[in-house]
Amino acid sequence: NGLNVKETLSRTGGTVDAAAGDVLFSGTAAQAIPTGFFANNTIHKLALDNTAGLTLSTTTNLTGILEVLSGALTTNGNLVLKSTATGSARIAAVTGSIVGEVTVERYIPQGKRAFRFLTPGVTTTNFISNNWQTGTHITGSTSGENGFDTTLTGNPSMYAYNNTVASGSGWNAIANTNATTLTAGNGYRILVRGDRNVDLGQSSAANMNAAVTLTAKGTLKVGQV
Repeated sequence: NGLNVKETLSRTGGTVDAAAGDVLFSGTAAQAIPTGFFANNTIHKLALDNTAGLTLSTTTNLTGILEVLSGALTTNGNLVLKSTATGSARIAAVTGSIVGEVTVERYIPQGKRAFRFLTPGVTTTNFISNNWQTGTHITGSTSGENGFDTTLTGNPSMYAYNNTVASGSGWNAIANTNATTLTAGNGYRILVRGDRNVDLGQSSAANMNAAVTLTAKGTLKVGQV
């Protein structure tokens, strides 16, 4: 099902269910998504083809595809690219522009307690402690210094990759989580034990205790990469 919006949205009662639908904004004047217009603030596919632009005035959860064909999509920090067991939202080639911060999720299903190789889709303006660390423990201290979760050994569980080093693996443990941001396109190696309910004082388990959703909020990597 598709909804082609050419005028300003308004609501006098009820909501539009676009959880499995496609919504195209193709007006000639500036458009906006108001609070409460879409059920659960969720859209499967969002497309913008309006040179006057579209503003997200409320949280907008995208589960499918974002297409910015023309005009500026001004997020106001309200756009969330969802990631679940059934799939992750993605962005098609951007020929317009995206202005503002976006939250990008990464769902990790319950499985082995192991290192995962990841890169965020955004460069964050806030620190790791307010992004990926809200979903899983990140360790590197026996006392909780530098924003790390405390463990008996203090062994690091997150590394950043440097591909310019002349020798060695290129992996370096991050120095802290309370003063370091994530950078889109950079490689990271992070031990995922499970969610933040894991007891770090107990012996290491072989498997994650639960599935994990990591979130990062910042500026998208758009253009030539």
